[in-house]
Amino acid sequence: MTTFFPHLYEYCRVISLLEENKKSGDEIQKRGRKRFPNVSYGCPQETKITKCFLTFNQDNESKDIGFLKYLEIKAENLRESTYNPLKFYNVTIETILKTRTELSNINKYEKPLNWPLSYEQLMQTKSLEIKHWIVIDAILCIEIAKTLPFFCKLSVQDQQTLLRTTTLLNTCLTEAYYSYVASSDVLIFPDGFAPTMSPAFLTSHNDFFIGVVEPLKRIKMTKEEYILLKTIIFCSSKSDEISVEGKEILEKEFHRYSRLLLNYIQAKYGNAPGAVRYSQILSVMEAMIYFSQKRKRILCLF
Repeated sequence: MTTFFPHLYEYCRVISLLEENKKSGDEIQKRGRKRFPNVSYGCPQETKITKCFLTFNQDNESKDIGFLKYLEIKAENLRESTYNPLKFYNVTIETILKTRTELSNINKYEKPLNWPLSYEQLMQTKSLEIKHWIVIDAILCIEIAKTLPFFCKLSVQDQQTLLRTTTLLNTCLTEAYYSYVASSDVLIFPDGFAPTMSPAFLTSHNDFFIGVVEPLKRIKMTKEEYILLKTIIFCSSKSDEISVEGKEILEKEFHRYSRLLLNYIQAKYGNAPGAVRYSQILSVMEAMIYFSQKRKRILCLF
């Protein structure tokens, strides 16, 4: 885990050192009482010591999170609308990258009033009307990536490589998050369709379609945590096909967004609880890596 998440080790180590220092201070006081019994130790002091919390009031950090939330809301609105990018279903990533982002055209679409559909309605839906959600969610992840500030700094080749290696992972995270928000125990989509309700569903796939939601439910992931983790994933490709310059850009952004996530969480929960929460969020990424590999194997069957 330290390869992907260096701050986790650093902060666990800091907490450990603080605890050791406290024990050392207590031991010094005990020895002092023996040598100088008339000196008061541990009595009320004039100086009040208060619990230290990180303050999360940096304008730049707040703006960064605000911008990421803005992008996600745009993508979420598209996802829950009549948006269906059929023209991108069988094209390369390069083609999608060359096309202007659809996030700015949300007003062209509307949310279907009959969603979510019942099981009977879904079964009566014509195949041409059925949305291929994994494709749509992958495209929306690419649309978000195209708009991230650091993305334009990468060469076109590096952009394509980055998306080839991170899009499926973020697609799994996206679908798991919105299923969790919908209070569903299984993967479910905005139109009400869940793969587990399909007649062709294989119970051997339960581990993915049910298990993928569990890590987010367990920690009750918030939207801010979700969008920051999503951005961190976009910076975490270790592909050898990415240029040296591209790797330097991604490493810098990876540390920046990792630090942003940690600062945000510690400002909200406190230093030590925040470090624990940080490790829980990073464990979700580890889980998504596992589930994205399972997703690949499932897709190969069709």
